[in-house]
Amino acid sequence: MNHFFEGVEPLLTPPSVTTEIDGDTLKVTVRFAPNSGEESGHIWWMYDRAPDGSPKYLTELIPDANSSEMRHDAKLGVWTASLHLDAKATRIDFFTNHRKVVHYGGKAYATYLSCPYTRVSW
Repeated sequence: MNHFFEGVEPLLTPPSVTTEIDGDTLKVTVRFAPNSGEESGHIWWMYDRAPDGSPKYLTELIPDANSSEMRHDAKLGVWTASLHLDAKATRIDFFTNHRKVVHYGGKAYATYLSCPYTRVSW
């Protein structure tokens, strides 16, 4: 929006994502630049998703049940989630999505940005 309109607060920039496997749990941490203004965090995941770009990858959707709200740790400035790792699976794919409301011309606009799509194998 800054490209087209002066004085609009900045949109979110892509965050960094780190993962850690702890037993049967995947710990996901998403970090934005300080004072980015992200307001929410949600995560979606899928076990053993088909290879990138394959027909099955493109047609098989992430199940609705495989999503949850993330926790925000204001002290550390991160969004976190803990996902149970299916013992029958060998990998998990996930992405997160975050909202920031920006204001222009007396109106509020909800904007969204996802973290980089991530695949973790074990």
